[in-house]
Amino acid sequence: MDRVLVEVLFPGMGRQYDFWIPKKMDIQTAIEKLSAEIAEFEKNFIIQRKNELKILCSMAQGKILNPLDTISSAGIQSGDTLILL
Repeated sequence: MDRVLVEVLFPGMGRQYDFWIPKKMDIQTAIEKLSAEIAEFEKNFIIQRKNELKILCSMAQGKILNPLDTISSAGIQSGDTLILL
């Protein structure tokens, strides 16, 4: 399978979501797509403002993910929990 199923926590809204993310997608693109999907779902377009820095963290690894890495090279696997800040 070329995608992973992850849980994404978004503390800014106190919500969590499940997403399928392609393994070859870079972390920065994933952040942008996750932000856009959450904003659309929640009808809250403030979430995806371009001028705000957003980061993606891995709970299992306990670290901030490098935006230049791919999902696969960052070691993200199905079942992982990520935090979008």
